[in-house]
Amino acid sequence: MSAFVCCSPTAPFSVVASFVWKPMVLWTQPGRLRWEIIHHGMVELQNFLPFQGLLFATTTWRKEIVMVYPPRKISMPYSSLAEADQSLIWREYLVEVAGRMMLVVQHGTDDRAWPKCAFKIFEVDIWGQKLLPICNLGGRALFLSSDRCLCVPTMSLPSLYSNSVYFSLTYNPAVVQSLSSGLSEDLAALCHIHDMKKKTRPSVRPFTIADHLLTYCNHLEWARGLMFHEYRYIPESFVELNKKIKAHCSQVHIPRTGAGGSKAKLCHN
Repeated sequence: MSAFVCCSPTAPFSVVASFVWKPMVLWTQPGRLRWEIIHHGMVELQNFLPFQGLLFATTTWRKEIVMVYPPRKISMPYSSLAEADQSLIWREYLVEVAGRMMLVVQHGTDDRAWPKCAFKIFEVDIWGQKLLPICNLGGRALFLSSDRCLCVPTMSLPSLYSNSVYFSLTYNPAVVQSLSSGLSEDLAALCHIHDMKKKTRPSVRPFTIADHLLTYCNHLEWARGLMFHEYRYIPESFVELNKKIKAHCSQVHIPRTGAGGSKAKLCHN
């Protein structure tokens, strides 16, 4: 489950919750006795972004940005981005940069060099239905994840690379790519504590600021108190850790929607 707080100067803050395997989005406010379903059947929502009191997300198959909360029929397609340059879109992310909404597109490249991907960044004008290309982040770095994305100023954090994107790949949990040069670096190459089957070395410390920020962007590991680059995959041989995680998950309880056990009210778009 993912939860988001949406607030604005003209309205009380609201809490919106989505579920990975449940095709629904719920909404409530302080003082309300029940949750209300504001979206149902939208299994393809991903990359949620609270922005200026609203909540936006992207859709998996239709390639569009949609407003999730308040539940209005406002959307903007971006499938033409792939059609324009024939590049294969791997993933998309929404992130707030200096008070503006950005769409970050991770796409494949023809380069032989690892990691065979690059990024394009666009400022989103949802009301004007425009995508404006952004070529340089200046003194900022982006941390990207399907759970949460961050824009971080690098001036006061000299260990971070400016005008760069931090992200993860299937077998590389911590990667940074410079938008200026296009070069990438595997930040966790010397920090693997297991070989996908058994433990091979103790934790490599101290952790870097990039390690902590990437973990913060990945909610599951952050909530468990584990570093993402070490425990993105947990082998079965980590018996005690798996037991603790299972016990922790069993304590999570989601109350029924609706008052008195009845079904939640469905708010139609």
